[in-house]
Amino acid sequence: MYTVTQFAAARADTLVHLRQNMLFSIADCREEESHGSTTSACQMSTPPPINPPELASPTPIEDPVRQDAIERLSQEVLRLADGLHVPIPVDTIWRYPPGHLWPGPSLANQWTLSEDPANPYLPRVRTAREIAGFVNASIWETKQLLLGNTPMSEEERTFFAQALLMPSTLLVTLSKRQREPAMVSRIFQVPQEIAVERLRALGYS
Repeated sequence: MYTVTQFAAARADTLVHLRQNMLFSIADCREEESHGSTTSACQMSTPPPINPPELASPTPIEDPVRQDAIERLSQEVLRLADGLHVPIPVDTIWRYPPGHLWPGPSLANQWTLSEDPANPYLPRVRTAREIAGFVNASIWETKQLLLGNTPMSEEERTFFAQALLMPSTLLVTLSKRQREPAMVSRIFQVPQEIAVERLRALGYS
C-alpha cells in the first residue's frame, strides 16, 4: 500500500520538523569532546529550541467539507490502530503502522528527540505530524475516498495531527471544565498551545 518512493517523500517532508531537534548519541558527542571538538549538532541538544514551529498557529482550513474529511481520516487511523483512548498512543502507531499503511521504522531510523522542559509533550506533536506525512503520501483507499487526489497541505497535515492527538469523539465526552485548555493538555498529553488551537477549531472557544 506504500511505495518506496512515496515513503521517502513522506519522510523528507515530515522529518524537516525533526532534524534540527535531533540528538546525537551520547557516545558520539563524548568521542568528539575527547578529540577537542564539539559539533554544533551536539551543542544543539541543550538547551532545546525556543518557539518550535509545531506550536505556531496554523492557518484555518477554509473548506468545512475538507476539514470534516480530514477529521474522519484521522479517526479511521485510530480505529485501525485500536488507539481511541487517552493519551493517544501515537508513538506506537508510528512504530507499528496500522494496516501496513507505511513501513515501520527500523531501529536505525528511530530518532531520539530533544525534550523541552517547558513543553514535555512536544515530541508527541512531532510524531503525529510525521504520521500525517506518511498517511498523506500513502495510496490508502480510505484516504483517496475521503480526500480524492488532492494531497493534504501543510495546514491540513497540522490539523490532521491535532485531530489524531485530540479526537473530537473523545473531546465531546468531556465536561465543560475538562475542556479547559490546561485540562485538555493534561488529559491528552499535548502542549497547551495545541490544545487551544484544537478547541478553537472545534468551536469550543
